[in-house]
Amino acid sequence: MSSFAVSHEEDVKNLPLDVLIHRTAGGCRASFDQVYRETNRTVFGVLMLILRNHDDAKDALQDVYARVWVKSSQFKSTGSDPRAWIVSGKDIPWLSADGVPG
Repeated sequence: MSSFAVSHEEDVKNLPLDVLIHRTAGGCRASFDQVYRETNRTVFGVLMLILRNHDDAKDALQDVYARVWVKSSQFKSTGSDPRAWIVSGKDIPWLSADGVPG
């Protein structure tokens, strides 16, 4: 059993964000929900800065977390803030190929 194994949903609150993302890759919904709770305000703020439209930012927020759920197995712990990985991604549909709103 992993040292980060948890038996109850409320126990994920004490895990580091990178561990939560790795657990999300294993299909742990409680970990995914905690990733969202810990990061959604920051991510939404970044999206507002990029898109400058509330409705577009709300739509993009859904895209970002759908990507987190699907691609969390590709996350690599590098020591940097995992939020950077969450808001990055060349496959995000609301960004053009050069990384600006499309």
